[in-house]
Amino acid sequence: MQWSVGVISAPRGIETVQQTVDSIRGALLNVPVMVFREPCEYFDVTGCQAIRRPGTISQTKMPSSPQGVFGNFGNWIQSARDILLYDEGKMSAIMMCEDDILITPAIRDLLESHLWPASDCGVISLYSPGLSQYRSNMNGLVRTAVKYKDPMTSVGNMVGALALVFHPDVLRALVTHPSIETWKGSHYQNKQAHLDPWERKAVDTWIGRTLLALGYSIWHFSPSLVKHNMPSADNSSLGHGAANRIRSAYKWAGCSERALSIYPPAGRTYENIHPHPV
Repeated sequence: MQWSVGVISAPRGIETVQQTVDSIRGALLNVPVMVFREPCEYFDVTGCQAIRRPGTISQTKMPSSPQGVFGNFGNWIQSARDILLYDEGKMSAIMMCEDDILITPAIRDLLESHLWPASDCGVISLYSPGLSQYRSNMNGLVRTAVKYKDPMTSVGNMVGALALVFHPDVLRALVTHPSIETWKGSHYQNKQAHLDPWERKAVDTWIGRTLLALGYSIWHFSPSLVKHNMPSADNSSLGHGAANRIRSAYKWAGCSERALSIYPPAGRTYENIHPHPV
């Protein structure tokens, strides 16, 4: 399979992007990685290509601040658009990541053997947070229990955009969805009288609701194959604090290849079928 990986990167007190790139390459065995970096005092990151914002590949641009900041929501959308155009027609799977993660190594065979678990699969999250809707008695790939009567307005979230795997057709439908223009950010931001478009957050919530609106299902690995890399409690680029409670990974598989023994082989429960193009 042909993979591409995009990493959204924002300024932090302690930079973790190099560790993230190294972890991704160790997990997927040297796949190409592109880092999309918000304006900051840049330093070199090895093992990847880099796009410095406000630079883009796609001509369809998200709004940015006068300093060129796209923000959490905008940089994720723009990065997905950019990577789709950069490797157009060459990819079997695209993984979109944040820049503060550690992934269990040597999981490429595991992931590829589980793509795709259903014809309506919209996304596979390598991250399983410590929430009841994500916990499962089985090890492996699990359908996430997220349901909405009206996917774009009802309460309920897909939690965490740490490492998400998409079929290119699904990602393309996602980042051209009209709800991008009307998204008002997090629950707290919805109450604000004014919000600049590059300040919008909660891209994980928007991804989940939009996929369900498009008729797709959401899946995740349990135990989690990824966790936050938090060298300090205040290192979140969004001010979320330490990675505990719902931000903690559910039974993270760890950083040893031996951790893969806890996952059953594909085929016991799921068919390996590709999603239908939108």
